[in-house]
Amino acid sequence: MLYDDQSPWLAVLETLHICFSRARHQRPIFPGPGVDANGQGEHEWVNYDAPLALGLRHLLFNDQHIDEIATSGVENSAMWSNWIEELGAKPPVDVPHLRKTFPQFQDLANAVALLRSGQVDGNSSRRPTSRHLLPLGSSMLFADVKEVAHTSDRRFMRRTGELMYLMINRSKLRIEIATLVQNELIGANSPWNRLARKLMGGEAYEDVPRSLNTGFLPLPYHEAYERLAEDWRAILSLKKMPVATSLASLARLSGFNLLLYIVERAVEVVEGADGHVPPYVLDMVGSTSGNGLRKLSEGMYQRHRRLLPEAMRTFVEVYRDSEEWEAIEVSEQASMTARNTLEQRFLWKRDIGSDPYNMPSASEQIEVLLNEVQKPRSHSVSAMYVAHSRQIGAITARAGVGTWYAPNDELIEALVLANVTGPVELDSFLHTLFKRYRIVIGAQEAMLAFNGELPEVDASFRENERSFEDRLRMLGFLERKSDDCAFVFNPFHPDSAMLTDDDLDDAA
Repeated sequence: MLYDDQSPWLAVLETLHICFSRARHQRPIFPGPGVDANGQGEHEWVNYDAPLALGLRHLLFNDQHIDEIATSGVENSAMWSNWIEELGAKPPVDVPHLRKTFPQFQDLANAVALLRSGQVDGNSSRRPTSRHLLPLGSSMLFADVKEVAHTSDRRFMRRTGELMYLMINRSKLRIEIATLVQNELIGANSPWNRLARKLMGGEAYEDVPRSLNTGFLPLPYHEAYERLAEDWRAILSLKKMPVATSLASLARLSGFNLLLYIVERAVEVVEGADGHVPPYVLDMVGSTSGNGLRKLSEGMYQRHRRLLPEAMRTFVEVYRDSEEWEAIEVSEQASMTARNTLEQRFLWKRDIGSDPYNMPSASEQIEVLLNEVQKPRSHSVSAMYVAHSRQIGAITARAGVGTWYAPNDELIEALVLANVTGPVELDSFLHTLFKRYRIVIGAQEAMLAFNGELPEVDASFRENERSFEDRLRMLGFLERKSDDCAFVFNPFHPDSAMLTDDDLDDAA
């Protein structure tokens, strides 16, 4: 499922759940596409599990008393007594272990406060049992949990990350990414992970009770799989940037890759394999004055959103025009057969009774379905597109003005980190963004994207390019050497070094 309440961060965490689980069971992290008994390709069903970590989660996200008691000013033994009293007769944590590991209550409070600072999506209002830490080790990755039953849940982790896992698993880079995930995350044994393990105590060694299979990814190959894998490889290879920092860029780029994949698939369904993917026109100026570029950006955002219900309607229409459906319409008990077929094929069920003589006809039923897929609704792929666009920092929304593509600094940084190695001319960088992501910022890419049909906004795109250059400079990713020569560089790339004039001349 592509689910709006599963943020890009949670999608990355769900992907890593599968990676960590396979490593825990000593299986290849990315086994590759499935193969049947005859050596033919088939969909891979990957089983995985995730720890509940109930005690650690209580300490981090549910305990309301540790900080208050730690600053109460009473002596150490009284702090412990007061806290144990607050925990109740059946404490949700291993108190004897914690007292042995942290003799001073203040040390326990400091450890909890430090680990809490590693929370992802810290500003979210999700329930305590759906909050998570940076995945910097096996003790920092745990499942969503139901608040009362304290069993695993799928309220927020709804398979978006499973789809990303399958995309990477079908890419040519899966072995490289498996090595990076193993070295940078699973086997890194970071200080953060060691601290989490101390707080968990015996819980860290308990059997993992959850067992799930991944969802379904229809196409055995797609260019989007390679693009996503390339971005994962690029971000996880940044040796000069702490992985705790680079993971935020990984989440943003993963989210953007999902958005682009959705649009690409929609175009393929509506227009065919040779369809034209509407570009992502990014407004770098930030003006709300209604200039041509901003209006064009807003138009592209709306076009992307409209493509999604169009694709769903086309998907149903193709079946409606098939010989199989035509045979159903003229069959005996056509209404009953149609109801059962639509439920099975589209997972669409309506309460129309079981009397075949009082049911709507087959043609009436499929027309209702065609209308249904056009209606806006929560928790749909369209809602997910809007939510992810906002969460990765790709759009700006102004009351009374509209919503358009205007990236924040964090998304710009992520694009640089994933696409720049040595110094590269700004024009080349802009072309790379267009070629890889259909991103349009400058005039040259605008002409390519729209077949030279935008002369009236040419000046706006040139101003847009200058604003983009200014933002790159302020972020520390650009240096201009002359009126005709500006270079984008990535100071965190393993091969990067302090740039000299000779380096820039060589790059030019």
